[in-house]
Amino acid sequence: MVKTINRIAIIVLCLLLPLGAGAQDTHWTCDAYAYQYDMTAYLALSINGEPLADLRGSEIAAFCGDECRGVSEIMTVEKDGKTAQYAYLRIRSNQPEGENITFKVFLSAMNEEFEVKDVSISFQAQQVLGLPSNPTVFDLDIEFMRGDTNGDWRISIADAVAVVDYILSDSTTPLVVPAADMNGDGRISIADAVAIVDYILTH
Repeated sequence: MVKTINRIAIIVLCLLLPLGAGAQDTHWTCDAYAYQYDMTAYLALSINGEPLADLRGSEIAAFCGDECRGVSEIMTVEKDGKTAQYAYLRIRSNQPEGENITFKVFLSAMNEEFEVKDVSISFQAQQVLGLPSNPTVFDLDIEFMRGDTNGDWRISIADAVAVVDYILSDSTTPLVVPAADMNGDGRISIADAVAIVDYILTH
């Protein structure tokens, strides 16, 4: 009973502590007006073959060499009676065709960039890659996602609760310990639960 009360009190504290000021600017930038041609890509992400259902806090960017040629926006679509997410990406160029385009992904929960390995396309003006209802999937090889303490590849209040349970030594759910260190200070504390709640409320 005492542990349950402590658990509830800690979760309430997490919700009451000062949080971030809102959604951040995009990780990458691209001046759309600097290019004459564009093509469109509808994309989704998976991690180690598992679909990433919640794309909030994710960015997919197109590159030609080291030059960013477009940054995705997260959109929603109705599919099979359910709401699904996809990344809408306009890829830019000053040549109508032929430039080699590669991709990177930024996951704000981990504050880390990932190259989409073994994926490149040849730019073709006005072409479309994927569809909103059937986006092209980019798979990332990642050991864990920071903040995803229960290993379901999404960050939710359940992850903050798992951290609180771990702190109180009252967890019956396996904890992905490296992922629970949300603030990256090398230890698991109430600050990590607060950081997870902050992430949820600002993405």
